[in-house]
Amino acid sequence: MQANFYVATDGSDSNPGTIDKPFATLERARDAVRKMKSSSAFQHMFSPQDKGRPVTVMIRAGRYQLSEPLIFGPEDSGTKEHPVLYTAYSDERVVISGGKKIVGWKKAHGKLWKAELADVKSGKWYFRQLFVNGKRVHRAKIPNKGYYELVSLIDPDNREDPINLTGFRFKPGDLNADWTNLEDVEILKLFRWGETRLPIAEVDETEHIVTFHGSTSTCGGSRLFDWCGNRYFIDNVYEGLDSPGQWYLNRKTGCLYYWPLEAEDMTTAEIIAPLLSQLIHFKGDVDARKFVEHITIKDVELCHCDWTLPKTGYDETLAEVWIPSENNPGGRPTGAICADGALFCSLEDNVIDHVGGFAIELGRGCKDIRIVGNRIFDLAGGGIKIGQPILITNDVDETSRTLVSDNCIYDGCHVYPGAVGIWIGQSSGNVISHNEIYDMKYSGIYGSNFQRQNHRYKNNTYEYNHIHNLMEEAIVDDGGGIYSFGLSDKITIRNNLIHDIQPRNHKDGLYRGLYLDERSSGMLVQNNIVYNTLNSTCFGQGGNVIENNIFVDGRLSQIWFFPGKGIGGGDTFTRNIVYYTEPSAALYLFYLISTTEHLTNALARSDYNLLYHTSGNDLRMADFPFAETFSQWKAMGYEAHSVVADPLFVDYANKDFRLKSDSPALKLGFKPIDMSTVGPRPKDRFKK
Repeated sequence: MQANFYVATDGSDSNPGTIDKPFATLERARDAVRKMKSSSAFQHMFSPQDKGRPVTVMIRAGRYQLSEPLIFGPEDSGTKEHPVLYTAYSDERVVISGGKKIVGWKKAHGKLWKAELADVKSGKWYFRQLFVNGKRVHRAKIPNKGYYELVSLIDPDNREDPINLTGFRFKPGDLNADWTNLEDVEILKLFRWGETRLPIAEVDETEHIVTFHGSTSTCGGSRLFDWCGNRYFIDNVYEGLDSPGQWYLNRKTGCLYYWPLEAEDMTTAEIIAPLLSQLIHFKGDVDARKFVEHITIKDVELCHCDWTLPKTGYDETLAEVWIPSENNPGGRPTGAICADGALFCSLEDNVIDHVGGFAIELGRGCKDIRIVGNRIFDLAGGGIKIGQPILITNDVDETSRTLVSDNCIYDGCHVYPGAVGIWIGQSSGNVISHNEIYDMKYSGIYGSNFQRQNHRYKNNTYEYNHIHNLMEEAIVDDGGGIYSFGLSDKITIRNNLIHDIQPRNHKDGLYRGLYLDERSSGMLVQNNIVYNTLNSTCFGQGGNVIENNIFVDGRLSQIWFFPGKGIGGGDTFTRNIVYYTEPSAALYLFYLISTTEHLTNALARSDYNLLYHTSGNDLRMADFPFAETFSQWKAMGYEAHSVVADPLFVDYANKDFRLKSDSPALKLGFKPIDMSTVGPRPKDRFKK
């Protein structure tokens, strides 16, 4: 491919940008494209045969350190006929970094090494992430493993007392008023599906009370500290620096301390700390209807940016959708790669790693964006965020028609345990397909609508995704492989492979493969395979169709029904295969369904299913006042044509859930599910 401009680490921004005399920076190349496009001669640079040929910037191998985010404005746009492409030259490795190498390491005391950073001491720089030889290392914390348990609220006899939002009582010895730089020490309190992170204001060792800068209502919440358990840990505390792979930055002295791993040689180790909290911003002006259009970034590595913390910290939000920043404590998060007012832009075949918050965020007014073939990992928060959680009142403000396909998203939630692989908010017409998502501490794909009316969470498709090994550390729960929250319309969930959604320690909790939560409605759930979860699936909100799926080995229950909300009638559950081996597990679990009205609102029809429990025990109903056995359940008018029989999988032991030719499921109208193309394409896309 012929390029218009070239960039190289040994170039100069005074050069013309040719292959022999390249530019040195991406900013200079962007400005050259901008100038070329503004030229009156631009339209005559391409012949009719060149239609579709991009204006191309080729980047030679090497590391490009950004001193500020790279911003693309409307004036940097390409066109449909001639888009703008920024790409690596040939197969060369291009690294675009928001970090700075830390040098000048010296032996400190004991096992510690230290580097003195003048910009930190002067207040010009502070960072919360550190990477050694390409791997994340963690700030010093107490305890190193597990958690402390708070004792009680400050005023446990009056739960309405506002003081209970500002602190809690701790066990003697767990906190210390004499810790170094106490104002920089943070408490991370875990709740059910998220966390609150607050800087310490004061530790009273006499009354055993800790209070904070900020409260559990900082971002508009109202959780008390003892809600959903008492677990917490102390982060960024020098006195906790007692193990290999930990570090601490003293803001006052500018000294960075690190305890290296056994195999690390501090004389040769590459140690990088972030300078920036954002790498790239596609920055259109939605109000003025001036958009950034037709720009593609391809085949580069984007890495090393930070997460920040307001002085008052933050309290939990669902899926970390409002991750606050130091400069915007009210809540607008910024992804490492962020877009507002972007149209027809693409991120393709990149590596995005070592970042804070979400890796990619499509905010306001983005349409027809392609996020394809990217490897996204080592994330402080989540992978991809599409749209906004607030009410969108017009089409221009809505982010829609995003294609997220063939990406691999993993190793996330290091700082924000409630973050997710892919989040979709007030956004429609999106296709989330052929992605692999794993090793996240919470959910895989999370679609949500916090509005009771006039919502735009509709017409989205989640298909052919491979989602597995989530929530294994049991830090948070109440999530799923694919999770939907709130009113929805015409959402299709099909041909996904979802498995191993459960904690390693076999802790009970809410760990589901498919999770249709609070008012989820109008959904088609079809041709999915779910196995090795605590609860295979959860539904019953109303108007959903669950058909032709395979659910295998829910350890506690196979299907969990909510009391219906009466939205669009009860759900329909037909022509599914349910197979389980755990002797004590239930077939169906009915949550808070105490009346027949609850039941009919939850489930309109359940029939033509193939059900099998290998233990030979009866198919048990759990927490249901009207039936305990399968025969009693059938007597209520359900499962009239359902069959209890072995579905005859090809190889259950090796998780091959194809059906043998004589499977009784086929006689019930079940259609075989082809999983041969699930996940990123081609199969070896990310092997290298």
